[in-house]
Amino acid sequence: MEIKGGMLLSSLPFDEVMRPLQRIVRHLATGAVTVTHLKRQPQMVAYIDGLGADLPDPSKASGSPVPVEDLPPPASSGGGKGSEGAGGSSAAAALRAGAAAPTPRAGGSASAA
Repeated sequence: MEIKGGMLLSSLPFDEVMRPLQRIVRHLATGAVTVTHLKRQPQMVAYIDGLGADLPDPSKASGSPVPVEDLPPPASSGGGKGSEGAGGSSAAAALRAGAAAPTPRAGGSASAA
């Protein structure tokens, strides 16, 4: 992932990008993590390291980086993880519209708090 011209770009698939971004936004929106927790580089590195399994898999990168808002969401298969992908898409739209952040799913981790 990179920032170019004020835009967040990625060559990773939608799910690989959204998983960590949703967790970070949730932490910031709920106050589990504040800017004060992330002021210094060692704090930032520790926070990112704490994302563990939510970090993207760089081996899934392909093609040229595109703005994350242009990444196509995965096609819904009618249930299971496909419905989560659609929910994530709705959550992103709600955040863009200024709605409250979604609440963490059951089994979600707040270990970075």
